[in-house]
Amino acid sequence: MATRRRIAVQIVSTGLTALAVMAGLWFAAGAYLLAEFDQAASILKITDQIEKDVQQARRWEKNFLLNDVRSAEFHASALAEGEPAGGSLSEHRLAIASLDRNIAALEQVIADPKLISDVNERASEYAASFSAIVEAHLELGFQNWGLIGYWREAAHQIEAAAEQAGNANLTIELLVLRRHEKDFLLRGGDYEAAVYEQITRLRQILGSAGSAVELNTAVDRYAEAFRAYIETNTRIGVTENDGLRADIRLSAEAIESAVSTLGMNAEAVEARVRRDLIVSSLVIGLLGVGIAAALILWRARAITRPLVALRDSAREFGRGNLRTRVEVKDRNEVGDLAAAFNTMAVDLQRSEAELEQKNDTLAEQLEQLAGLYRILEEQNKVIESDLERAAVIQHAPVSYTHLTLPTIPFECRSRWSAYHERGGGGGGGGGGGGGG
Repeated sequence: MATRRRIAVQIVSTGLTALAVMAGLWFAAGAYLLAEFDQAASILKITDQIEKDVQQARRWEKNFLLNDVRSAEFHASALAEGEPAGGSLSEHRLAIASLDRNIAALEQVIADPKLISDVNERASEYAASFSAIVEAHLELGFQNWGLIGYWREAAHQIEAAAEQAGNANLTIELLVLRRHEKDFLLRGGDYEAAVYEQITRLRQILGSAGSAVELNTAVDRYAEAFRAYIETNTRIGVTENDGLRADIRLSAEAIESAVSTLGMNAEAVEARVRRDLIVSSLVIGLLGVGIAAALILWRARAITRPLVALRDSAREFGRGNLRTRVEVKDRNEVGDLAAAFNTMAVDLQRSEAELEQKNDTLAEQLEQLAGLYRILEEQNKVIESDLERAAVIQHAPVSYTHLTLPTIPFECRSRWSAYHERGGGGGGGGGGGGGG
């Protein structure tokens, strides 16, 4: 029972070791893959926030272009504080600040700066383009501010000068100019040529009428303000495909594209990590089973190797090699069995040696007995020869009747017969035959 328990404990401990190795491998691979997964998840989270920041910035940008540029508060704050204010601008600045923070966070997550350099560049371009368009709208002005204010002031000077001159034709042409001006402001560039043509016509009328210098100067100021307005408005862009508005749109789209690329890469990393987790789990599971099988096989061989060695030694011992010994390595039942086998081999070898010694002694004694037997046989032959001669003498005719020896032959035969009966064997038989 103790041996079975020990073997069971060894097998269980081997299995637990294999499980521990497998768990260690799984945790190592899982930690590496989960680190990649966490990084990809962080990139996705930050890129989503960056996209929201860009969308917020674009929303407040459009609100600024639609409302704030025609707000007196915006133009007045720029003159009073040096920095333009307004609800849309404040919200836009908050969106840009959040965008900068998230880009900085993205730099901390992504080790390679080249991957986010494009985002940084496009964000800087967007901020610079928006600042330029704000400055351009301040320059363009509204009502009494900027180029529009200068333009309106020049128109008012022309009206005042025309009224003072009392020239009806000039007044009519001036009203036509202001109508083209309003059409241009409402409908755009289609009326630009009409405004320039009317300015030329005014100059012709002023030249033919010999008007005052103030009136000519007012018309020149009007033409200069209109031309500056056209240039600034062209620089801003009439649509989102022109000027600074196009730069802002392209920069924002470039940010979204770069961030979208990073997001798609992060999603690809997440998908790869999920796939690698499944594959690594299968591989580690198979590897763990292989390691467990190898460890159990190694442990089984470690358990059976002494038994196999003991079996082979017993076979060798059975073939007559009494010098066979088993190396005792373990202090357990198998080791005790090997030690008992070695003790038995030593005892049998000693017994064999003693038996061989006794056999040698017995062989010597048998040799001595054989020598004695040969001597006895020679003596027996001599006696038989004497008996034969005696028998011959007994049956031979004797002429000496005066000699009486009747009892001698019989006494002799009786004495030798008694000898043969005690052990003489063949000699007695021969003598008996002779006596007959």
